[in-house]
Amino acid sequence: PEALAWRLDLLTLTEHAPQLVEKIAYRLVRSPLLAWNLARTLPLVVRARNAARREPDMHRLLARFTPSGDRSAPSRRVTSRERAWLAQGIKWGSLLIPARGVGRCVIRSLAHYHALRARGMDVQFVSGVKRDANGIVGHAWVELDGRVLMELNEPENPRIYKENFRYPPNTT
Repeated sequence: PEALAWRLDLLTLTEHAPQLVEKIAYRLVRSPLLAWNLARTLPLVVRARNAARREPDMHRLLARFTPSGDRSAPSRRVTSRERAWLAQGIKWGSLLIPARGVGRCVIRSLAHYHALRARGMDVQFVSGVKRDANGIVGHAWVELDGRVLMELNEPENPRIYKENFRYPPNTT
């Protein structure tokens, strides 16, 4: 309970700052990096949202959204740090930009797909559906080597959703 948390914070004040103060300090320390990541990825998120609104056909949309000269083979190593800042910026950008009739997961996945393909990574855009109490629910994500990108924190997607679309399709 909140009252007990405050009481415990007061009792341990000599050992550490109150939890709320620590949380605010952590966010303030991280905010310049978050702002930088957001500034670098926001144009891509807006472009992904606008492209998804204009083009209802996912095959054509992804064909247009695949960077030209896509070799599907890494031309340089993309570091985990670079992938993490991309994921953070795209996540926050997709929360700030109004979706306007496009699923946020589609916007995020398009932005990830384009950014990682532009860096030479052989990623695939995947979407799936599941049935729940409200009917059929769709979701989109990006996979690398047959696994959901670690940065998306959604490793269970292939188990939860029945895949109905993959771009580019598997050639095997």
